[in-house]
Amino acid sequence: MRLLLPVFLMLFSPSASAQRVRSGRVVSGTNRRPVPYAAVGVVGQSRGTYADEQGHFTLDGLRSDDSLRVSSVGYQTKRVRVGSLGNPAEIQLDELPVPLAEVPIRREGGTVRRVGSQQNVNPRHFFVSGTGQSTWELASWLPGSTDSSVTYLKSVGFFIGGSNKPKAPFRVRVYAVRNGQPGGDLLRHSLVTAARRGGAWHDVDGQDWNLRVPPGGIFVSMEWLYGTQRKFFTYSTLYPKYPDRSVSQPLVYYGQSLGATPEFALLRTYGRLAGGEWKLQVPPPGFLPNANAMIRAEYLVYD
Repeated sequence: MRLLLPVFLMLFSPSASAQRVRSGRVVSGTNRRPVPYAAVGVVGQSRGTYADEQGHFTLDGLRSDDSLRVSSVGYQTKRVRVGSLGNPAEIQLDELPVPLAEVPIRREGGTVRRVGSQQNVNPRHFFVSGTGQSTWELASWLPGSTDSSVTYLKSVGFFIGGSNKPKAPFRVRVYAVRNGQPGGDLLRHSLVTAARRGGAWHDVDGQDWNLRVPPGGIFVSMEWLYGTQRKFFTYSTLYPKYPDRSVSQPLVYYGQSLGATPEFALLRTYGRLAGGEWKLQVPPPGFLPNANAMIRAEYLVYD
């Protein structure tokens, strides 16, 4: 079995000069209720963490002049300077307004169309989360309709590997396409799920989302909810060297592995760390050529 680290993390070595440990809680600015699994990333750096179900988070290696980017589905992203926070900190996020535009009503019936990976054989290559404190997300492009038919999202699926920690929770996200990359969120609420077992597809029913698929398609992503629960860590016996020749460190993976497939001629999988910029995931030498994430979807198509 071959594991593919995030492109970012193969190039990242944490700074030894940072010293502080910061803990806190992310809450709604409207009612002070916790924001579960909010992403907390360090601006300008490829690392971060997630809050737990009660909004609590811990992040070490911070300097007072660092800034945090705090985000969650359904809330406005907020940046705060570490030096301005207490310890523990309380970070309030403002809820995004719910648009009052016309809501499309899905009709009964429709023809099922399957897009994305159609592989059912357990793959030999997988995408995994990286080492260190990092919030990691992979999104794969799924095509829309090529004609004038009306298309709604019925379900999305992810092939979860049998190794590492297949039952770790992860967040499902759906994005519009913007300049060939993931754009704005199409889901209005956070959707966290977990597979019952590894070595199989894990499908999530999306009919209640009432989400119409644009002609240009969508990006569907898996967001690893990196946290502090030790039961979801996997410790490797490998000690790779960083590209800058610094001291080797053991690899630590968090959560599940996501299958990789060579089904498509072109690369269509993007990744990002700590809510930063999306980058096309180009496999390194020796890994599966044209590797894309094993993500699929079912559409309901109406003529």
